[in-house]
Amino acid sequence: MLIAITLLAACTDEPQPKPATLLTLFDIQTQVQSGAAALAPGDISIRGRYTRQPMGISLDPTPAFAEGEPAAYVTTEYWFGFSKVWVQPLYIPAKRTPEGDFALASAQTLPIFSVGPESAFYSPYWQVFWVLVPPDITPDLRTSADVLNSGFELVPGPGRLCSLAPAPTGLTTNLHPHLQTQIVGVIGQAQGWVDGHDLPMSVVSFGDHRFTWDDNGVIHEDPLFVFRSLNTSGQRVMANLPSVGGIHPTAASVREVAPKNAPAFGSLWRIHFVDLPEGTKVLGPAATVPPNPRDEADVVDMRAAGIEVVRLPATQADAEAYRPYFYRVILKGSCSLETAFENALPSAPEASRCIYLDSHQRIEAFMPSYAIHPSPVSATCPYVSYRGKAVNPAPPPAGAMP
Repeated sequence: MLIAITLLAACTDEPQPKPATLLTLFDIQTQVQSGAAALAPGDISIRGRYTRQPMGISLDPTPAFAEGEPAAYVTTEYWFGFSKVWVQPLYIPAKRTPEGDFALASAQTLPIFSVGPESAFYSPYWQVFWVLVPPDITPDLRTSADVLNSGFELVPGPGRLCSLAPAPTGLTTNLHPHLQTQIVGVIGQAQGWVDGHDLPMSVVSFGDHRFTWDDNGVIHEDPLFVFRSLNTSGQRVMANLPSVGGIHPTAASVREVAPKNAPAFGSLWRIHFVDLPEGTKVLGPAATVPPNPRDEADVVDMRAAGIEVVRLPATQADAEAYRPYFYRVILKGSCSLETAFENALPSAPEASRCIYLDSHQRIEAFMPSYAIHPSPVSATCPYVSYRGKAVNPAPPPAGAMP
């Protein structure tokens, strides 16, 4: 899903370019490798989202909150000025197994992606179509035209979230950026044929059932709440706080999560800016010796954006118990900040507990509607950690990656 979370988020409130613009991982790698500090368009901070590597880039898990619990996502595409994103067909030549499942038609078979990243119609949201190859045939199918002209039966399959990517592209780490625990899941890596390309292309896969779509093939999007604040100059800027993943279409109910804690929502986000009042405070980790570079950089960014970071006293007992509460926005006036850390824990008396803007429900309940602004920017930011657990989607049938 992309993310501040230092933003996950992905954008600013500057006028967006026209016509509509799509940034793929190929575009992102080009800009990161150029040494840029931010992506254009959108002035999206690269720090905390991508790490420059000798042969390309890697994806940084970006911290977030989901349903009041820690989460993280990675960002693979940004969409500026797109009102809709469509599902596209992914063809996988296959044969039925004795168990009735599908497996690749041969060891050399690669899946076939019908739209390449240079097209404005490209999206990482694919519906699998199994291309049933007779048992006595070894197919050489490399394009959508090959598939459609073959006459082989097509069997609709699941939705699969796969981003076409430069090789190699993987995760920078499996540690949650704030918790520093191994609660970030894995992503699949494979290759596939892509229409319009003579050579196979690398693919990063986030598994099946990670999104849904309507009868017209339009992907359902969810709100990603990105905080803005007033800096010392009185300008409204990105707060560089963890974003909050919403629930589509409203906060009325929580959708079921897929097996392995992989939500079937939250892969396509519509950025919603949330304007915080002046004097907003968050809890932060204690200063350490030597300093933790990531913690110090986050605190500097937040303070520059006008956020007051109340840091954990170095002498605080059970310091690790507070780590899940770091960088949550405290609802102004909801608790006594003199004892903010004691009030953060569930063991605190209910009347004194801090109220955090860390879920869709709480943002809608406690923030006025005029402070929430839908934007023209959306992003592909699949969860790799959700509600404090790693997201490891159930793998596709044997031999059927990505």
